Amino acid sequence: MQEYGVERDLAVYNHLLNIFPKEVFRPRNIIQRIFVHYPRQQECGIAVLEQMENHAQV
Repeated sequence: MQEYGVERDLAVYNHLLNIFPKEVFRPRNIIQRIFVHYPRQQECGIAVLEQMENHAQV
């Protein structure tokens, strides 16, 4: 994002987070809630949120 100069644009972060499908990655039982059931998707979402925080967008 820094290559394109959009690391401080909130709309870009919103578009990135809208790429994730809605209601698909919700844990459906207690085992899925205790353990990380969708690790790649969760790690990617957390990375986007951390980058938002680092660039003072949150």
